[in-house]
Amino acid sequence: MRRVVVAIVILAALVITGILASSTNAEEPTRVRITNGLSRWSIHYVYISSTSSSSWGDDQLNSDQVLSPGASETWTLSAGTYNLRVKDEDGDMYTRRGVCVPRGMLVEWRVTIDDLDR
Repeated sequence: MRRVVVAIVILAALVITGILASSTNAEEPTRVRITNGLSRWSIHYVYISSTSSSSWGDDQLNSDQVLSPGASETWTLSAGTYNLRVKDEDGDMYTRRGVCVPRGMLVEWRVTIDDLDR
């Protein structure tokens, strides 16, 4: 009888451990911060798209919002791999493709002239 009780306690502990482990593996939000590192141009559009998407989707800035030089904005996403694109006041595009955003991490992109699409 004692062995049965011990077996039940061990089984219950394994079940509870499995439940706790599965709840901590739930998808946690990931943050992406984009900073305007351009010294002379404001960023007027920001696009964040999953690499599995065939389109860029909607602008992520509010209609009256721009990122002036030195300014930044942060977005919360699900973990995954993303393409990031910004468009400055002159219409120039700056793109980062295949950006891995691990679960629960903050990924930062400081946009500079070196990121200009050519």
